[in-house]
Amino acid sequence: MADEALFTTYSLAHYLQVSARTVQREVARGRLTYVMVGGRRRYRRHDVESYLRNRTQRSQFRIIQGGRSRFAVR
Repeated sequence: MADEALFTTYSLAHYLQVSARTVQREVARGRLTYVMVGGRRRYRRHDVESYLRNRTQRSQFRIIQGGRSRFAVR
């Protein structure tokens, strides 16, 4: 694990382009895992990539056809 990158809550929020509060909510919902290092939360790159794969598979995309929109689940 020495070579593995660790994110802080704020650096992960910046990486994901969301707020730090959103990262904290995802942790509280059990969707994002972390490790404790010196009493602080740190997020492993592997766990973040797994989280992103899960979220991408479940996300909804808005499809616009002919001026009307509908939702499709991927």
